[in-house]
Amino acid sequence: MKKVFKSNFLFFITFLTLSYSNANEKCFNPPQIDIIAFPNPFDEGVSLEIISLNTKVTELRVFDIIGKERQKIELIQFSNVGIYHVQLQELPAGVYFCNLYSEKRLIGSKKIVSTR
Repeated sequence: MKKVFKSNFLFFITFLTLSYSNANEKCFNPPQIDIIAFPNPFDEGVSLEIISLNTKVTELRVFDIIGKERQKIELIQFSNVGIYHVQLQELPAGVYFCNLYSEKRLIGSKKIVSTR
C-alpha cells in the first residue's frame, strides 16, 4: 500500500511540474555553470575551466576571504555559450572566491585555495 501511494505521489508531482512548464512558454531556466579548478589547492597558479551550457559569461572576478577584489577578467571576447579556459597567477596564500557574472548578475562561484 505504501509503495502505491509513494509512486502515485511522485507521478502527481511530476505531472504538476510538467503541466506548469508546458503552460508557461517562458519558464525560468536556471544557468548551468560549472567551474573546475586544477590544481586546488595551488601554489604557483591555477587553471580554471568554465563550462557554461545556456548562459553567456561576461566577467570573472576573484575575491579574497574578506571580500576585496583581487583580479577581474573581462570575458566579453569569449561571450559565447561553451567552455572557457582562464589562468590565475600571483595570488598570495589564502582562500579566494571566483565569481562568474553574466551582464552584472552573479551566475556561479568557486572556492580556491592558494598555499603560496
